[in-house]
Amino acid sequence: MNAVTTVANAGALVSFIERAAVDPNFDVGKFEALLRMQMEVERDQARKAFNRAMAACQAEMEPVIRTAQNKHLGNKYAKLETIDRQMRPIYTRHGFSMRFGSAPSPREGDMRITCTVAHEAGFYEENYLDAPVSLTGSQGGRMSVTPVQAVGSNITYLRRYLSTMCFNMVLADDEDDDGEGSRRPQQPAARPYPARRMDPVASMDEVLKGDSIPDFDAPKVDKALEGVQALEARIRAAGTEDELHEIAGSAQVAKQRAWLTKHRPELEEVVASALGERYAEIVAARQEEHEANEVVA
Repeated sequence: MNAVTTVANAGALVSFIERAAVDPNFDVGKFEALLRMQMEVERDQARKAFNRAMAACQAEMEPVIRTAQNKHLGNKYAKLETIDRQMRPIYTRHGFSMRFGSAPSPREGDMRITCTVAHEAGFYEENYLDAPVSLTGSQGGRMSVTPVQAVGSNITYLRRYLSTMCFNMVLADDEDDDGEGSRRPQQPAARPYPARRMDPVASMDEVLKGDSIPDFDAPKVDKALEGVQALEARIRAAGTEDELHEIAGSAQVAKQRAWLTKHRPELEEVVASALGERYAEIVAARQEEHEANEVVA
């Protein structure tokens, strides 16, 4: 479901809810079930978009070279601005944003910094790191720092490591010390899921044979696709919310979707998308009919 469809669906839902509020015969229970189903579909689609974009980001990100040197201890490190300069153009290009905050730490004297990685599709993940706030400097305790300096140092330190942690970036002392100085060519992308056919190939009973879930091993893998195509055709043939609710809530469909979730998640995504899209179409059609009746009246 694309962004335009989602926005249109949201407007249709608001209008639908407004009409339902003044209709004493409206079945709130069924509407709530369908609404939950729609929200689950959108949340699942956002999570999958997040994971696809994260994989694309990590395919482009190369190790960050430690170019700064601690003048007291002599060790090398990567500055926050160096990490950000290398990461930001890549993750923003793939629809990500990062923001940092703070939260109470369960350990007394520690500071917790949080990092929220959000994707434009709506899904986000939050990570955090804790560290003690030390008032001694980096020269073995021979130099002290003010409390404000200690807090600032902690924030910068934890932001550096959270940034690399969230995107699985590696820190390196030189361009070849971790074997990734020159990346190997990327493997060709996996073949996309074949275009969905809208015509029913087989009935549900023919595919599922009653209550049994067939073993769709390699020689029979097309059986799973046929079952999904048949179910999708039933979903798209549903003319009302009640019919769609009956299909989605049947024990047989629940068994099929449970099997698909475990063994063929890409086909379960097709079923979830079909349910969400058909629901939105029904709601939009009801709105159009309502508006047309108002014009006639």
